[in-house]
Amino acid sequence: MPQDSPNEALRELWRAVAGKAKVPRLARDPFKALMALLKAMSKLKSDEGFALVDISELPPLEIVVLAEAPELAELATAVIVSELVPFRSRAHQDVTFYADPCPDSAGNHRIYLRQEDALPGIPYGPRFDSIAEAIPFLMAVVAGEADFDDLTPEDDWERSPASGSSVIESILDASPSLLWRAVADGLWPEATGLALGDMPDEDSPAWGRALCARAMHQLAETRELTLPEDLDAVDISKGQRAFLLNLKRLKLAIEGELPGFVLDIAKDDKNPLQEAGLAWCSRYEAVRGRTKPTPKDGGGELSPKEALVAALGRVVEALEQQELLEVASANRSTLVEQLFNAAGEAENPEKMLRRLIGAMVNSDAVDEVYGDEGQLRDAIIKSFRA
Repeated sequence: MPQDSPNEALRELWRAVAGKAKVPRLARDPFKALMALLKAMSKLKSDEGFALVDISELPPLEIVVLAEAPELAELATAVIVSELVPFRSRAHQDVTFYADPCPDSAGNHRIYLRQEDALPGIPYGPRFDSIAEAIPFLMAVVAGEADFDDLTPEDDWERSPASGSSVIESILDASPSLLWRAVADGLWPEATGLALGDMPDEDSPAWGRALCARAMHQLAETRELTLPEDLDAVDISKGQRAFLLNLKRLKLAIEGELPGFVLDIAKDDKNPLQEAGLAWCSRYEAVRGRTKPTPKDGGGELSPKEALVAALGRVVEALEQQELLEVASANRSTLVEQLFNAAGEAENPEKMLRRLIGAMVNSDAVDEVYGDEGQLRDAIIKSFRA
């Protein structure tokens, strides 16, 4: 049975933050009451309390596929699919709370925490199995006395795709941006062999997000995708439906269909992602032994500079996948530019190899070099040959 309404405790939380300001009207439903409180707190001009985080739309797919730093878009995608509602303490901006509008098997609304100072973040600290259970902790946050390190063990609900937290982490673990990159490079990640828990009943409020998590898991593990025949007739959210359609686009790309949205970007001189789109198309078509598109007409060969930039991008990604090099996604284009400059100064292939390795080892854009010179050399040659 769900726990009793926590409204009086919510009012105490309001008074701890807003003093004598008028308490907002709270519904009897615990989740609606919490949302009303958070909406009112979000409007307060205060350094204390909590504020809702605005994540209301599924990010454009091209950001996930082509942006240098897709982590924020991936996190927003996972949040939209999960339907969890994020909010933050004004005093702890690196920690995000997530309230679940879907009740668990006991009828309660759970609240989760994630550490998000470095995106896409990780699950963090305690989990609360009801809103009533969470309020003392929220009071402690306001008082500056909260212990964020008290870990809560998983239970059967958290091990199932019905859990909103499980949905977020399963999408982030599979990483849509990584899968799209793998399709372009022809290097699909190895299956983890991890099982997904049982699906909830179709009449469960959590069924839509569980369907998305199952589809993401199936595609990542097997490169197959099984969806309801008529997605428009399925009772799921707008964001969940868009997410599943994006998975269908990924499945078609796996089968050899060059994604139209990437090709359009590659041919659009005014699109800031054009260079990334060109490089993606170049890698995708090269792996399949096909002609690469140009920005002008969609056919023919890339210019020598574009071809070399695309090849060096593949080199960096191959070294990362082989764990010979560690580069933050935000610095990848900087490193490719440095490698391009180094390669352009070389008089022959042997000198180019030495210059590329030297540029990697000395680059400020590289976090760590794990391979020795021989390993880097072999991996670069193999990538160029591919």
